[in-house]
Amino acid sequence: MKKVIFLISVFVLLTISVVAPAPENDQDCQNLGYDGYWTGQGGIDAECIKAGYDFGVAKWEYNEIDKIFEKESEISGFSTYVNGSDSYAGWTSNPGISGVISKEGKCYQILSGGTTGSIEKLYFGISHVTLCKDTEEDIPEFNGFSAVFLSVAALVFVVFRKSK
Repeated sequence: MKKVIFLISVFVLLTISVVAPAPENDQDCQNLGYDGYWTGQGGIDAECIKAGYDFGVAKWEYNEIDKIFEKESEISGFSTYVNGSDSYAGWTSNPGISGVISKEGKCYQILSGGTTGSIEKLYFGISHVTLCKDTEEDIPEFNGFSAVFLSVAALVFVVFRKSK
């Protein structure tokens, strides 16, 4: 009887030591390879701002029962799609995005953006995917005024150059 109790105790101790404790802060998540600990505060904009982006584009939740990603929200002007499982997901966005947040358990990972990409869980299952964007600064165009100004400047340069 003592042998059976001893074997059960050893089995329980081994099982407990193999199961990792739930993360409780950024450091715990970073030790597992994640970018940080999830506080769960705010909507998609707050999520994206916390991750270093300007605003949220779309959020897709994983439905454990139906085993699919369902769109929770999306801003106008974007067409997004997320497909896969809680272990692996692929995403698309038109126009492209700046980054992706994969929320897994109490941790999250930040991935690069584009028009298409994939997510592989690190340790915990993927519970939702948030697509983020940075505000793009307009590149000034070479307008008509600039063309006229440069033409006049070139003409003045040529005239003065020939007169010397």
